[in-house]
Amino acid sequence: MGPARGHRPNSALRDGAPRYHGGVPPDRRLWVPSLRLGQKLVLAFGVVLLVVVALVGWTLVATDRLSGEMRTIGRQSVPAVRLEVTLLDTVFALRRLEARYLLFRDSAYLGLFQERALAMERDLQRLGVFLRTAAEHAALAEARRYLADYRAVVDRRATVAPDAHPAQLLEGALERLYAASEVEFERQLESAERLNERTRLIAFGGLGVTLLVGLGITLFVTLRIARPLRTLEAATRDVAERAFSQPIPVRGGDEVAQLTRAFNQMAAKLRDLDAVKDEFFSAVSHDLRTPLSAITWSAELLQRGKSGTLTTRQARLVEGIQLSSTRLLGLVNQILELGRLQAGKLRLELSSTDLRGLVEAAAEEIRPLAEQGDLTVEVGIPDGVPPLVADGARLQQVLVNLLGNAIRFTPPGGRISVAVEPSGSDVVIRVADTGVGIPPDRLSQIFERYAQGHAGRGGSGIGLAVVRGIVEAHGGRVWAESEEGRGSCFTVRLPRRAQAA
Repeated sequence: MGPARGHRPNSALRDGAPRYHGGVPPDRRLWVPSLRLGQKLVLAFGVVLLVVVALVGWTLVATDRLSGEMRTIGRQSVPAVRLEVTLLDTVFALRRLEARYLLFRDSAYLGLFQERALAMERDLQRLGVFLRTAAEHAALAEARRYLADYRAVVDRRATVAPDAHPAQLLEGALERLYAASEVEFERQLESAERLNERTRLIAFGGLGVTLLVGLGITLFVTLRIARPLRTLEAATRDVAERAFSQPIPVRGGDEVAQLTRAFNQMAAKLRDLDAVKDEFFSAVSHDLRTPLSAITWSAELLQRGKSGTLTTRQARLVEGIQLSSTRLLGLVNQILELGRLQAGKLRLELSSTDLRGLVEAAAEEIRPLAEQGDLTVEVGIPDGVPPLVADGARLQQVLVNLLGNAIRFTPPGGRISVAVEPSGSDVVIRVADTGVGIPPDRLSQIFERYAQGHAGRGGSGIGLAVVRGIVEAHGGRVWAESEEGRGSCFTVRLPRRAQAA
């Protein structure tokens, strides 16, 4: 019999019911839900929590029993033993007081005896609270009886045979009491030790199970969470340093995968924005270079008096124009240089370069600025430094940038030094200052584009990036060491013979 009119046999499939293949009935298939990352973590940690709760439950029960045993030892057995030792010492004291009383017939000694004996009676009465076994209570009763006999003998000044003296009997009763308490004390310690051993075995067993479960969760977290997150962390650092790498591969569909996709989109947009910014700076710099050169040239002509003699005020204004335009033109050239370095279009004009003359020329170039800031510039170059095969103009630009940077961040009265020393097949140049130093959190980024060690002290954040680019173009490297409040040291290591690109 066919289906009724309008009935659609596959409506369940259309409505999203699961399809079953191979003729396997629904009630015989294992359904595994698709869990999100958070649900997986909750489930995994729930298993660990159950194991830990069970372990803690067993441990609490065993610990409670162990604590009960230890409380009994601490509150009864230990005080009992201590009090028994004190009572034995009291017997010796009573014997001494008895001997002195019988020898000197001084009632003061009798009074001291009775006082000590009364205190001992109170201690014996208090001791009964701590005793647990019948042997202990029996020995305690004997001791109390012998103490009463001992007090009576002393009061009557009676003579008693040494082997039947109440003091001797009292001492023997106390020793038996001490021995019985010691036996009970050892028994309690052995019981506590057995309980402790069982607790340790339970704890180690539970710990093993917990470690196995924890190892499984650790592997899961490492493979599914930690590794992609470490990749994201490294890529984030690269983006922070403007080193845009290839997109991170995306695997799966959980939250980590979604985060990776979002990061790739963000990195792509930042890369595009960075490229647009570089193109903008390059275009603006090209457009500014020609008028700035014209302004500088015109100011120089005015300063030379080509258009007539200038008044003092006019000369001062022209000098200001020339300095400002020269500084701005230098910044434009730095931006263009940085663009060429990034594009890999920097061409080095390699030739034999006298390093001594190069360093001295750079020092003389910045010396007026140093004198204006009340700074001392020291140059230390040993004799016999071999010449370099390098681009002398570029290296002088490196030194001027480093020295200018040192001047900017060194307070008046400070010192700037330039030192050169051969090092195998390389030459090392160090530019050190006694300035404010660089914060540790910014030291690793100081050579990045537009990065600055201190905000508000001038500078464009381009000079050190140009320094690194020129040094690396020569096959060398540059790094900085600094301590805030004490100064910085920039080290340039160059091969004696650079290779042309």
